[in-house]
Amino acid sequence: MSELLNNYRKDGILGPAVVAMEAKFKKYWYEIPFLYALGAIIDPRVKLSGLETLLEYLGDILSVDYSAQVTDIRTKLFKVFSTYERRYGGVDVQPTIEPDTLPNQTSWNILKRRKKVGSSSSSSS
Repeated sequence: MSELLNNYRKDGILGPAVVAMEAKFKKYWYEIPFLYALGAIIDPRVKLSGLETLLEYLGDILSVDYSAQVTDIRTKLFKVFSTYERRYGGVDVQPTIEPDTLPNQTSWNILKRRKKVGSSSSSSS
């Protein structure tokens, strides 16, 4: 949705409506609820790094800085982990198996593209 808002923001006819929609979108999605973030993090296709990538992308399009929220989400996540470890002991870590293909959805395609770009730029340096 944020990509569509970005594409039509300066449209002569749709622009004013898009700006109003974008303002409402920012109002309700400026702060990402921790439960939503946790749901994305425990999805083996997304994980914490994928959530960070998606929030960075969303922030770029909407001109919103999500870095403080990413830090807060990371802090809360590690607090949950430490509580679990204290209560239930060591965690039996098993290797993660990533699916070969992701659903054909815009967010997943964005995540895949940005991961490829990030890995190719980090391997060239």
